[in-house]
Amino acid sequence: RIAHRNTGKLIEDQAGQDVMLRVGNDENLHYLFYRDLATAALEVDPSSMMIGIERAVRNFAMPGTGIENFDALAKEIAKAGIYDFKIHHEQILVPVVLSRATGKATRCYEVETSFYRDLRDALDVAAPQCYFVERDEATDDFLLLLEDFAPCRQGDQIAGCALDEAEACVDELVRLHGPLWNSPFLATLPWLNRSTDSDRSGSQALMQQVFPGFLARYADRLNPQARRVGEEFVRDSGNYFRRTLPHRSVVHGDFRLDNLLFRAAGGVGVVDFQTVTHACAPQDVAYFIGAGLETEARRTHERALVGRWTEGLRSYGVQLTTDDAWLEYRRYTFAGFVMAVVASMIVKQTPRGDEMFLAMANRHGVHAADLNSLSAVRGQA
Repeated sequence: RIAHRNTGKLIEDQAGQDVMLRVGNDENLHYLFYRDLATAALEVDPSSMMIGIERAVRNFAMPGTGIENFDALAKEIAKAGIYDFKIHHEQILVPVVLSRATGKATRCYEVETSFYRDLRDALDVAAPQCYFVERDEATDDFLLLLEDFAPCRQGDQIAGCALDEAEACVDELVRLHGPLWNSPFLATLPWLNRSTDSDRSGSQALMQQVFPGFLARYADRLNPQARRVGEEFVRDSGNYFRRTLPHRSVVHGDFRLDNLLFRAAGGVGVVDFQTVTHACAPQDVAYFIGAGLETEARRTHERALVGRWTEGLRSYGVQLTTDDAWLEYRRYTFAGFVMAVVASMIVKQTPRGDEMFLAMANRHGVHAADLNSLSAVRGQA
């Protein structure tokens, strides 16, 4: 389908373009026919169908291989931009295969649909109203029908935000964390409890595995503090990944400006609940402040913002001391740094993605250095 479509683009004749577009659409129907036929056969006689698939794959030859000088002609097709491995990777593997596999492996669709089914109405956070939610466990297909927050303005993680916007976002964290603070109900939701010992060990191992590639890709654009803190953290992350978590509540896990909508009517809408977990609530606060504000603004206002969050929780009966909140805030300066490193290495690389991950890594790296956060995760106060 892609090859026919791209061939049409190269034809300087509208009729020819229309013909190739029609051929491409027919090829799509061809694919759907065989997909549905194979699916039905697997349900009726899976063993025989797998034998047939194995035989077909082993004996497969690309159409046209018998043509004289096929290899040379195939190279010309690739050079012309009709179809080559780059197109296959960017238009098929990444959006269709890899993104689907990543979503299923990280359980992000399960988590988001479960949030709207089980938790959204128990919280005060300004998440969209959910009108319908359903997910097929076998296929991971899902449908969410959510409230439209328009008119609104999406936050910009790269640009950062002003103090009044940061205050409004911190107030939403109060409404997210406060209602179910240390609630035993959260422990009854299997999909939410992802901070197990094995999960945390896996996160630590993944960080150690991908950090060298992160350095290789971004070395010339990382600031010295981010590089030094990252290398030290990977070498010895102390108890960051393995301690028993205090002050637990519903944690967003990716509470950053790109996932926040500043509404024309006032207030902040919160979206993207694919990383929700039952964890230490100050994680969200450090994650947001550490990269949501530019460094100088963060240095000036972070204590007041953490105090605003702590004070806001009192309206829910939460008694968290300022000192305890600040200690956890220091520890979780690494939350955004870990996210920037790991996510940049497992999602499709894009120019804006590079800018966003660098903004996060550099700001969180300086944040951790400013607050001597390595000593906090290593139990040195």
